[in-house]
Amino acid sequence: MRIAIATLGCKVNQSESASIEGILREKGYEIVPYTDPAIGGADVYVINTCTVTAKSDYQSRQLIRRAIKSGAKVIATGCYAQLRHEELSGIEGLTLIIGNSQKENLHEYLKSVTFALSKTSRCWNVNSDRPSIVVDSPETPLTLNPYSSDRSRAFLKVQDGCNFSCSYCSIPLARGRSRSLNLKDTLEAIDRLSNAGYREIVLTGIHLGSYGLA
Repeated sequence: MRIAIATLGCKVNQSESASIEGILREKGYEIVPYTDPAIGGADVYVINTCTVTAKSDYQSRQLIRRAIKSGAKVIATGCYAQLRHEELSGIEGLTLIIGNSQKENLHEYLKSVTFALSKTSRCWNVNSDRPSIVVDSPETPLTLNPYSSDRSRAFLKVQDGCNFSCSYCSIPLARGRSRSLNLKDTLEAIDRLSNAGYREIVLTGIHLGSYGLA
């Protein structure tokens, strides 16, 4: 199965897309470059969405609709999928909506997508015209996933979430409370990336100033 991943938004999303890609490669899936879906090239498109602004919401929906027009299966994940999953579920042809906490388990859900492909059904849930939704609390512990899709620079997520409640920001709702990758796992991930040949490693997080505080 050929899978293409499109990423919107912050460096954390980029890091998570790299983790998704690395895990899928290990599971035997073929990762292909994301190009214009009208050209084709993928059996499944994964859209890692963003919801910081109204523009990013629009861009997320636009990418999803373009991918659907290709006739491929389309999976939406990321912050927009986490917060606006009911809104997204109204998009005809969308296969699956996965919240932030299940991003790195995407390979488990692809087994059902494979089944749907074999049945030539447009929907992951073959008995429904609406996409299946897998969205729960975003507050899952950080785990060691030292993957990078960039050839020279690696992004390593060491912190996620935010404990502040700014009235203008929805990130705490999409990402949950602050939590950190422990120091031992952080150093191990850096060693793995360094041994893999990366000369630059960028530590990422939603609020890096909160690293180690929770």
